[in-house]
Amino acid sequence: FAIEAKDPLSMYISDLIRLRLAILAGDASVEPVPSRPVVDSNQFWLETPSLIHAEYLFNRGGQKHCEEGLASVERGLRMVREHHNLRLVIQFLAVKAVGLKCAGKKDQALELLEESLRLAEPHGLVRSFINRGPLMAELLHDLSLKHPRNQYLKTLVEASGNTISSNRPIRDASGIPPSPNILSSRSSVAADLTNRELDILILLRKRLTNKEIARKLGISPITVKSHSIKIYRKLKVHGRRQAVDRAERLGLVSD
Repeated sequence: FAIEAKDPLSMYISDLIRLRLAILAGDASVEPVPSRPVVDSNQFWLETPSLIHAEYLFNRGGQKHCEEGLASVERGLRMVREHHNLRLVIQFLAVKAVGLKCAGKKDQALELLEESLRLAEPHGLVRSFINRGPLMAELLHDLSLKHPRNQYLKTLVEASGNTISSNRPIRDASGIPPSPNILSSRSSVAADLTNRELDILILLRKRLTNKEIARKLGISPITVKSHSIKIYRKLKVHGRRQAVDRAERLGLVSD
């Protein structure tokens, strides 16, 4: 629609949606949408630019990205509170919780998520949380362990079930040691991957695009994409970042 309309605003929103899909897939390698000095308003009802910018940074991981994303969320949160936009306040609080998790402040993240849920429960909001992607799914799961009888929280956990993977390690500032159970499966996974797939996995870890990988290996970008899909299936993950994290945990790639 945006291409047919030749409308810059529609193209911008389309790019934001593309980035949202990458975040939901846990793919941090996608090119970011350039951050613009815009006011989050009703014209962005499909996506909120400052939110998606912060979520992209959180999805990338690392202390620098987490801090930059939290600063962006704080600016946006002040603005939507001034405009008394409750729906966006709830979403910004939820995203801030993800940012705190990204920064290794899990207890603060869970506390803020509880505040966001208290505001959202009377309105039965679901997408405001599960659209936050795998990091939010993990937070919801952790919070449900503290409040197992909370029906609203249970609904959110069930709704976000497809976005969380037990094989996905949390790449936050606190660091988590490898699980012996996961490491014990290294040999079987390695045997299932072809040499070409291992080559691509190593280049995925370097955050190269499909075109860059294709040039290095002398194959087409379509072939790279086909191999990547097979890698995700064999590693039981849903995107580049998850694949690299899983491979690192299994010792398939290293410095």
